Amino acid sequence: MKKLIYLIGALAFFSLSSCVDNTDDPIIADPVISSVKITKITIVDFPFTNGGTAWDDPLIGSSTGADVQWKITGPQTFASTDYFPDCDGSILEFSGGSLPIFLNQPNSSYTLELWDIDDLGSSDWGSTDDLLSSISFTPFSVGATGTEILEFSNAEMTVQLELTYLFE
Repeated sequence: MKKLIYLIGALAFFSLSSCVDNTDDPIIADPVISSVKITKITIVDFPFTNGGTAWDDPLIGSSTGADVQWKITGPQTFASTDYFPDCDGSILEFSGGSLPIFLNQPNSSYTLELWDIDDLGSSDWGSTDDLLSSISFTPFSVGATGTEILEFSNAEMTVQLELTYLFE
């Protein structure tokens, strides 16, 4: 009888010790994107003229290339504080000034606009700011982690955005 009690006790011990209670283990969920940091905007291609006419074609002054500045609109709005004057078709890299910026709604649609800003130092008096081109984009790319370079194109321009994804 003693052996039977020991056997029952041993079986009870092993059966209880082999059950693991997982109720206290945390459930690890996939990280959730919280924002996207733009650290560099590279303008690879944009319209160099306004239908064959220089972007800066003032009433008084000389005709010159566009003075390029970017603006991002959407759930948030940002504009560069720096610009490239008299652009001649070279690749433009914005990496300072107003950058970095943080897009806090990374699954929403934003629009990157390129503007020709005018009347800098009264050199092109009579000319008004012109929209060179714009392109809409969604900052978050599913499956992306860390830092990425995304390229967006339309018929008029090609833009590369250097993005860092920030997760909760």
